[in-house]
Amino acid sequence: MKLSEKKRIMLTTAILASFVLIISLTSLYVAMSIQSGNVCGCVIPIYLFVPLSASFGLLVGSSIYYLILSTKEAKEKDWNIIAKLLDEEERKVLEEIVKKGEITQARIVRNTGLSRVKVHRILKKFERNGLIEKVKERKVNIIKLK
Repeated sequence: MKLSEKKRIMLTTAILASFVLIISLTSLYVAMSIQSGNVCGCVIPIYLFVPLSASFGLLVGSSIYYLILSTKEAKEKDWNIIAKLLDEEERKVLEEIVKKGEITQARIVRNTGLSRVKVHRILKKFERNGLIEKVKERKVNIIKLK
């Protein structure tokens, strides 16, 4: 099940906010128990509170890492695999698009040193294969990754 980037950010924020809320409420409960002199009446013994909170924090941190950073590494790995299948000129064009995420066709020509016709043909091939999307804005072609 793949999540979109916005859903992934929302889920990460919700996990982080839940963690902060749980730790805050638990800390408040322990503090109130200590103030009332009812230290032994806590559901969580005070000597276990810190290790349990730390363990819970590790769980939350690792899930956030999985949600955000691992997907970024997976995308880079996918592009590196695709790049190995291309010739040198196609790889140059793909690297420019991947670096910027969104770039004009003219800038690709300038940055790669390839001719306009060569870049056009490579981009047509990428578009046919579903790697990129070409968006026309007035007289400029904007190239975006799919």
